[in-house]
Amino acid sequence: MPLISEHTRQADHNEALLGLCPAMTPYSDWYVTIMFYAALHRVQALLHHRGYDDTQCDLHTKTRDLLRNDVVLRLETDLRNHYRDLSDDSRAARYRLGRFSQVQVSDLRERYENLKQRVGQLML
Repeated sequence: MPLISEHTRQADHNEALLGLCPAMTPYSDWYVTIMFYAALHRVQALLHHRGYDDTQCDLHTKTRDLLRNDVVLRLETDLRNHYRDLSDDSRAARYRLGRFSQVQVSDLRERYENLKQRVGQLML
């Protein structure tokens, strides 16, 4: 079972890969997917911080449910929406061959940065 620090390290690892490729790349589908997985690890670190274990957030649907139903996190509408948008667009990239414009990638990157910042605040 990964620890909070391991999820954070994996998020940083994924984020470092984003820094190696420009946001406007012919591989925008992969850029968005990597961004989602960085967000996923940040959210899972937060869920562990809130006392949940891997069996409670081992599926994307369980993670979304916890964000929606946790007594504190359910008030975090922006966090939940940013996570949902990154998840949905990543799924579109992976399964519906989605490609993204520079504007869309920039918007998603802003959502990711907002999610990352809020997760950090909630883990203080």
